[in-house]
Amino acid sequence: MKIIIQNDEGKVLSCWAGIHTDSALPSREDLRVALEHSKPERVAHITIDAGHSSSLSLDYVQRYLPSNYEATEEITEDGKEEIQIRGRDNAGWTLDGYVIPRLASANVYAVEVTA
Repeated sequence: MKIIIQNDEGKVLSCWAGIHTDSALPSREDLRVALEHSKPERVAHITIDAGHSSSLSLDYVQRYLPSNYEATEEITEDGKEEIQIRGRDNAGWTLDGYVIPRLASANVYAVEVTA
């Protein structure tokens, strides 16, 4: 038996092989982790400008994020401060279905960055 987990681009993320039926198979946790990492990373940003309160902080944004997303402070090429949100969707904890609307409920407006 052979189990191969690939992402959308065809990159092999995990591979287990067993010759006999009593060979060790991947654990449920191994499969969960491999499947979780096969999901594409999604990114959004919040530009800190006149549209946001000067009290907007990284800590404030992080309080609104589920555990599958994280926020970091960045400086853009044109010198603007930005908070970047990165993560992978998990069940109902999605960027467009949960993270962005939840931040908007606090008057923090994030925009998804698409490639």
